[in-house]
Amino acid sequence: MELTNLTERKVEDKILRLFEKDDEIDIDLDYFDLTEEKEKEIKLALLKVGINKLTSIKNLVDINITWAQIRLCIILIRFELQ
Repeated sequence: MELTNLTERKVEDKILRLFEKDDEIDIDLDYFDLTEEKEKEIKLALLKVGINKLTSIKNLVDINITWAQIRLCIILIRFELQ
């Protein structure tokens, strides 16, 4: 796979898609900087608007929380529920 034209967001998206399909894939969760504080804020937003409303979640959380952090948090919640 050629990486020359990939943005950081596209790389993160590819990593998250792989992780979403197989939780045994070893990825560095620290790369996403999902702190306990950010995770707590995302979870509160999820309780308000639901898990399938990414834009609504993004609008409720701090501006410094990334799309990738939101998606990672949702993936981790789904794994916990399995």
